[in-house]
Amino acid sequence: MKEEELDREILSLFYEIDKKLSEKQKLLIHFRSISNFVHHLVNNPCYHKKGNKKLQKLGEMRMKQKLLEYLKLTKDFRKDYIKFPLNYYDNYISPIGRFMNEYYDFFTVGGKAKFIIALPVIFFGLVLDILMYLFFSFTIPTFVLSLLLIYIIRTFIKHKQRRVYGPNY
Repeated sequence: MKEEELDREILSLFYEIDKKLSEKQKLLIHFRSISNFVHHLVNNPCYHKKGNKKLQKLGEMRMKQKLLEYLKLTKDFRKDYIKFPLNYYDNYISPIGRFMNEYYDFFTVGGKAKFIIALPVIFFGLVLDILMYLFFSFTIPTFVLSLLLIYIIRTFIKHKQRRVYGPNY
């Protein structure tokens, strides 16, 4: 299948699913993640500055085919489904997200990942603050606050750029 045909089919299925499903159902199928993938893979593709363009192009074709398969699966989503199969996320969204992370600088959010990703930032800041207290008797937790602020700002910027994906997103 040619790239233009693939793009058209992805967009038509994407818009059909957008009209058909409720907001609650869209959460179950990771619709915002799909929306961000479509936005960058189909509508606004760009090449990574330091990456191999030929390799990226091949990867994009594979990811578009994987995205199309996922959209075909979600197209048949019925209202009486209580839970969308979790392995669909592992088999489709996660691999596409890893590719997008490498070439489009995506960021994982949603679900428990918000807190798990912030833990190393908080831990590193605490270690630095403890060291500042031990050596300089500095009691204000500046490193925790500043690193957490940087993390929050970075997350906000990624959301604005539509470069996020994740479970329950």
